[in-house]
Amino acid sequence: MDRKEARRIDKFIAFAVAGATMALNDAGWKPEGEEAEEVGVLIGSGIGGLTFLGEQHRKMIEQGPDLDPGRQLLQVCGAEPIEQGGPAHQRHGIHGANHRLAKAGRVAASRPYTQTVAPRENVLVVPRPLLFPEGEWRGFRDTGLDTLLERIRRGYHFRPRSEVEEDPTEPQIIPYVVFRHQDRYFLTHRLRRSSERRLRHLYSLGVGGHINPEDVDGAADPIDAGLRREWEEEVVYEGTVSHQLLGAINDQTTDVGRVHFGLIFLVEEDRAEISIREVDKLAGALLPLEAMRSYYLDMESWSQLIFDHLAGQPSRSHQLLRET
Repeated sequence: MDRKEARRIDKFIAFAVAGATMALNDAGWKPEGEEAEEVGVLIGSGIGGLTFLGEQHRKMIEQGPDLDPGRQLLQVCGAEPIEQGGPAHQRHGIHGANHRLAKAGRVAASRPYTQTVAPRENVLVVPRPLLFPEGEWRGFRDTGLDTLLERIRRGYHFRPRSEVEEDPTEPQIIPYVVFRHQDRYFLTHRLRRSSERRLRHLYSLGVGGHINPEDVDGAADPIDAGLRREWEEEVVYEGTVSHQLLGAINDQTTDVGRVHFGLIFLVEEDRAEISIREVDKLAGALLPLEAMRSYYLDMESWSQLIFDHLAGQPSRSHQLLRET
């Protein structure tokens, strides 16, 4: 289980997944084909992890109940059958039904696994008018960055990610790190297990992610804290990391871009030993910009904008979308 996934679930779920993995490895068995349709997950548990229970109860008191009563029950008690069986289904390609022996001896069953239901994730957002008080620009921008950072630090708040994934009025702020060693940049490829389904199989010129409340707790700068946590989760790099703000991106050409706002940072170091931590979700390599041209059409839109900026050529997206 990768570090990002482990951070967002309670320990009792992680133990259940680890136990299922160990059992299959010991048996030397991997369900495949028609066999996978006949195999399910049977797990015995109580009401779930006490840490999870206390944390979700605190969030409900502070943030109010979820609009979906059934989902709120799941958030508080953590006792839904697929909460424990679902990750094991996904990890091992099992398609049969889940069963769970509950505390009182009752057997609960669920539909075959489709998606893991996780605790509500809150992400850092900023109202769009605060980002663009003088009119909205689009594309890549490398001017007025200090003022932009100050507006974000002064005006951010947190909202459930499930609410803002379809709401462009409060873009999710994404610190995005571009790594350079001499004349080469780190290009990554999102694999089938990438957490962002809309960007799977595309190439990226950086790594980045959302800023969560736990990143900000005790941090002097929420953006810097979120950037460093995401960097440590995504890559393995032993050198000292220092960064500078390269620019910002407001991309309205894709569904992903309309609900996110990118802060693009450049990390330029003298060591080339960098690798991907979550190898089941990403692949990566250091390449000169010229060698990346063959991947350009398969890059996500942000990476195309960054590539154009680094290559010193006008951004085609910026030219088409700039508002005057």
